[in-house]
Amino acid sequence: MIIIGEYVADDIRSNIIQDVVRIHGGKFTNGEVFTMMQQMHYYSSAGQQIYYIDSVSRNFSESILQVLSNCHLIRSLYKENKINLILTFLPFMRQDKFLQEGYFFSKNCQLIPELLKTAGVNKLITIDVHSIEAIKSCTNVFGTDFINLLPLGLFAQDIASMNIAEPIILGSTDGLDKQSDRAFLNIRRLQKMINCKEIFLMKKERTFRNIASSLVSGDPNGKVCIVLDDIINSGKSALNTALALKRAGAHKIFIYATHLIDSTAEDFKNLLAISDRMVVSNSISIKYNQLASDINIRLINLSNMLKELLVYGSKTIF
Repeated sequence: MIIIGEYVADDIRSNIIQDVVRIHGGKFTNGEVFTMMQQMHYYSSAGQQIYYIDSVSRNFSESILQVLSNCHLIRSLYKENKINLILTFLPFMRQDKFLQEGYFFSKNCQLIPELLKTAGVNKLITIDVHSIEAIKSCTNVFGTDFINLLPLGLFAQDIASMNIAEPIILGSTDGLDKQSDRAFLNIRRLQKMINCKEIFLMKKERTFRNIASSLVSGDPNGKVCIVLDDIINSGKSALNTALALKRAGAHKIFIYATHLIDSTAEDFKNLLAISDRMVVSNSISIKYNQLASDINIRLINLSNMLKELLVYGSKTIF
């Protein structure tokens, strides 16, 4: 049985080939969220697994609370079934450090999985979690019932389709001086997929109010620079990386990011202006990240990846 939420991108929803049950969220005038499902859509599904597919809006706090409310209603209706949540973007995963610059912070990368588990989720499937620490937090809660998918194969297909003749150098916006970083591991994976011989390493220094990026190693001069990132929020990190590559003589800059949060930010607009190609997934629906229709961005449809993985009985979900 498939239940689909309101935050899912339309082009993911349209690729579902089976009948689905829609679950609806709403808000009272005081801002409290609630969930409802038409009684006519409820039917007994003893022995079946429940797949609930959803995402979030730019308002992470409100939308994750809606997802939690939805999960709780689904668990109340299907007490004996296994609930599999497919959340194409898992928010709050950047909050993965307890102590920073002399301050204690809430480690919400642990809190969100715990809340989802409490709301009745048995298995959590998501896409490109921000850090190794955040992945560990999810695994601590769900064990082997946590799956973190990566869209690297889809990115590799897009890169191959361009038949790039110039030398390619590959890197990320993250501080890749530590080879245990999630970003570095993903760079190595993509490097093998596209048969790229060279990588560049960036050093990112972050404070509360600023992000500075500098080129640590690699020679981008005259080359096509492919920048891989898991998430673009305001675009500042990716912009600083692109500017550093431009100063080092990059011929072209292609940006590949799994999650796009805010396409209206000024830094993101500046990033578009100096980038030659921008590729993002539809993990967050266009209508929820306010992506302008005239912006030249290639959207990767995640349903093409999910349909190869997820099966419902003997039939594919997507």
